[in-house]
Amino acid sequence: MSLRLKTLLITAMTLTTLLLVLTVSLRSILLESYRQIEEQDALQNLDRGVNAFMGSLDHMDRTTQDYSYWDDLYRYMITKDRAFADVNLVDSTFSNTRWNLLLLFNPEGKNVYAGAFDLDAKASMDVPEAWKKAIESRLPRLKPETDKAAVRGLLQVPEGVMMIVAREILQSNLSGPSQGLMVTGRLLSGQENRLLAEQTRLNLRWQPLSQAQLDGLEQELTKGLKTDHARAMRPMNDKELLAIELIHDLDGQPALYMMLVLPRTIFMQGQKSLYYLISAVVICASVFSVMILWLLERFVLARMSRLSAEVVALGEGQDLSRRITGSGQDEIGQLSVAINRMLTTHEDLHVLLEREKGKSERLLHNVLPDAIATRLKESSGVIAESYAEVTILFADIVDFTTMSTQVSPEYLVNMLNEVFSAFDHLAEKHGLEKIKTIGDAYMVVGGLPEKREDHAEAVTRMALDMLAVLEDISRTRGQRLQVRIGINTGPVVAGVIGTKKFLYDLWGDTVNTASRMESSGIPGKIQVTEATLQRLEGRFQIQALGERDIKGKGRIPVFLVLDETRRKDAA
Repeated sequence: MSLRLKTLLITAMTLTTLLLVLTVSLRSILLESYRQIEEQDALQNLDRGVNAFMGSLDHMDRTTQDYSYWDDLYRYMITKDRAFADVNLVDSTFSNTRWNLLLLFNPEGKNVYAGAFDLDAKASMDVPEAWKKAIESRLPRLKPETDKAAVRGLLQVPEGVMMIVAREILQSNLSGPSQGLMVTGRLLSGQENRLLAEQTRLNLRWQPLSQAQLDGLEQELTKGLKTDHARAMRPMNDKELLAIELIHDLDGQPALYMMLVLPRTIFMQGQKSLYYLISAVVICASVFSVMILWLLERFVLARMSRLSAEVVALGEGQDLSRRITGSGQDEIGQLSVAINRMLTTHEDLHVLLEREKGKSERLLHNVLPDAIATRLKESSGVIAESYAEVTILFADIVDFTTMSTQVSPEYLVNMLNEVFSAFDHLAEKHGLEKIKTIGDAYMVVGGLPEKREDHAEAVTRMALDMLAVLEDISRTRGQRLQVRIGINTGPVVAGVIGTKKFLYDLWGDTVNTASRMESSGIPGKIQVTEATLQRLEGRFQIQALGERDIKGKGRIPVFLVLDETRRKDAA
């Protein structure tokens, strides 16, 4: 048998065996990998559903907390003045908070107030006796272990499942003694289902066990679900996957199924990718075998050796300007040209990468303060720092909601951009750090990340300039624009949160008080706290407003900044 024939037979047998092994291996490994990715995707989407559900419960908890720490409600629990309920516990209260049920109990467990509301019909209703009994029978369990805590979860009622939040009734400064327990409830109705599904943009539904009508696959999957948040999933067919999660109620009993139907896009893409991959492998292997025979026939091993040596030298030298010196019009010559083209592309990509790296760094410095951006590039750890004293400014455009209904979206966005761009320029001018904008609200801080002694003065000067700039914009646009500005000074914690979209933010009571200064302020005026006033040291004209009720702070003295003393002297 000739050497050429031996080479052909050996190559054919090797290629056939390799293709068979590769096909079986790829099918087993690749499809299994896609199945695992599909399951992981389903688990993540279940997490999204649970997070949306818990987010709805968190929102309900926050609204319940706002009411349970309300001084007027605290007095109502003492005086039982019916006028309070007639004015404050009305249909709009239930509609705005999306409560179906509100119960108030005194410290002895006696019901003081009971109200119910049909969110679908948008009308008040009598409190179903079953709801009331279900709450009253669990009062000891619903009482929080600490005054500032909450008990929340699910409760099974004849209509299905109800989300429940219970909080102690305290004064706004969180002092006691407790005047009882506030319990709010929201039915997991069809409307709530739709809202949660729209929020997650998933084919999700929440089905109470008491109303569950399950088909064959659903019954099979739910059989083994016993513990809280137990999960099961299985393909319904080649195109859809069903995933189910069990959620328990306050009593630790199974109460709710969360059902998710996902398109099997990942698995179908895996099948398609496997087909293309095997086809590509077959084609490449065939071409490679022919090329090997051709190279052996034409005694090209020496040229291949030289080419290999040059490529190795290129890899070791790390010199992107070097090129392959191979010549010829055959495959080896073309390979040399292709390698050179790849090297040229690699060199171009390296230049482009450096350019894009510069853009990324500039973008990072636009999003975060320079000092924080530098730390973030040097370290992947958590960036957080306490500041003993900074000054925070909140500004909010007056009647912005009304304005947004009267002008076009383009006009509204252009107006906001003009105002906030002017504010950004002022922040840069005064050496302050813009933190964020939330809708029509603007937040800026002085004294961080680089500490400075005159942070209160700088922030106050910027506030005065903001009023002047807004007057100019109002004249230019022919429309009266006003802002409320609130300023407070004190300690904060600052840091970066997020892993994909970074956000530099501040936390602490100082932030909350500054926000309260803005929300309780006077349009076109600058309202400051006593802490800020003490640091202005007579450099500004101040008007005392006396003590005022500030939500969450009680009665505190507040002041208006009218002008800077040196400005008035110069005038």
